[in-house]
Amino acid sequence: MRNLIYGLLLALLLGVSAIAESRPTTLNDLPKVARDIVARHYAEATISHIEVERSMVGREWIVYFSDGGYIEFDRNGIWSEAESRRGVPATLLPKPIRHTIDERFEGVAVRQIERNRRGYEVELRNGLELKFNHSGKLLEVED
Repeated sequence: MRNLIYGLLLALLLGVSAIAESRPTTLNDLPKVARDIVARHYAEATISHIEVERSMVGREWIVYFSDGGYIEFDRNGIWSEAESRRGVPATLLPKPIRHTIDERFEGVAVRQIERNRRGYEVELRNGLELKFNHSGKLLEVED
């Protein structure tokens, strides 16, 4: 019985991933919120290409830049992750997080930031990983 349940769950997972689709798209296809974020925080960046990923739960967009960086947006056009070897634009960071990084890690750029259900996970260019709650309070520093 247990093997049957595991088998059905595996088949369901494989079926869901098979339904997911990724294809190129244009900036105009992004939700307005996402277009505004790109225009405001990445005005100087050159867009390499944009992909939309469709799945059973909706769409997600990924905007890739010519410097190798990217920003991901959820189905509502809210950013969920951004990465850049040169540094994520400081203006994209929530103010409390930006303030903490400027104060405690002066001069160190943010390589990656991810927003999730627990808060924010930030990776600095010096390799440190920081975890913040949704209010921007620093919870943990890992090296």
